[in-house]
Parts: sequence; C-alpha cells; structure tokens
Amino acid sequence: MTSRLVHGGVAFAIAALAACASASAPSPPPAPAVPPSPLAFVFGSYALTIEIDTSCVNIPPALRLRQYDAVIDKGYGHYAPVRVVSGGFEVPEMAELWAVDYGSRFEWNNFDTGGCDYPEAVAGSPPLYMCGDGNWAMSGTTISGVMRGAAFLEGARPGTACTAPLHFEMRRQP
Repeated sequence: MTSRLVHGGVAFAIAALAACASASAPSPPPAPAVPPSPLAFVFGSYALTIEIDTSCVNIPPALRLRQYDAVIDKGYGHYAPVRVVSGGFEVPEMAELWAVDYGSRFEWNNFDTGGCDYPEAVAGSPPLYMCGDGNWAMSGTTISGVMRGAAFLEGARPGTACTAPLHFEMRRQP
C-alpha cells in the first residue's frame, strides 16, 4: 500500500510539473520597443556660428559674428540640448534643438519668458545678450537657419536692444 501511495504521489508531482512547463502556459508580453529619436542623426560635435544682422546698429560690428564649439547631446524624444563648450557663458547648455510636428526649431538662450537669459562675457566689451528662436534645416552635415532674435549689451540705455534676425550655422566636426 505504501508503494502505491508513493507511486501515486510521484505520478501526481510529475503531472503537475509537466502542466507548469507546458507550451500553452501564457508568457509575459514583450516590452514595447522605444522608437529612436528623430534627432538621433544630429548628435555630435559642431562648429556653431551665429551672426547678428547688420540692422542691429547698437551692436558693434566686431561683436556681430559669434563662433562657438558646441555639442548636440542626446535628449529625449523630439528634443536635444545644445551644449556650448567654448565661449564666455556661465552655463554650458545654451540652446535646444526640436523636431516636432509643427517644424524643426532651434532656440538659443531663450528659456524663460522674455529670453536672453544668460550673457556672454566678451573681452573688452560689456557682456552681450543674444537670444532667438527659429526654424532649422539640414543640408549634408550642416544645420542652419534664421531666428527671430534680440541682442543688446549689458548696461545699455533702455530701448537700445535690437530685434533683428540672427543667422546660425552648425557644421559637424570630425
């Protein structure tokens, strides 16, 4: 009798294990794939040039052409931060690149209401404030466009800030 109980118990245990391991047992669903950023092709190092339009007469000609070394970092989704690794800024993240349904946007030093949040320290001149927002396009390895922008020197008389186009170009560096 004991051997019947043992054999019956063993048979039950084997059947239970087989049921747990059957191919018909549901498996957890696969993790959803994270779509790649639409900006993944632009991540990297660039030479950035921003030119303040000549209509901005209150900015001396020597300060109208600004050049920086910049890095477009991996952001999230449709956004990538642009970090300036040269120039006289107190914070490195000076711009944002966007690729969204309503267009491709480049925002320079335009984070809060009113923009022109951070000045650039310029040798032999009062700090320069420059900000803007505009569309960008890519041709080969160059990103360029025109922003609606503003520029002024710190301590300038009220009303001397200019609103003018800011032309920008980012050339990918090796």
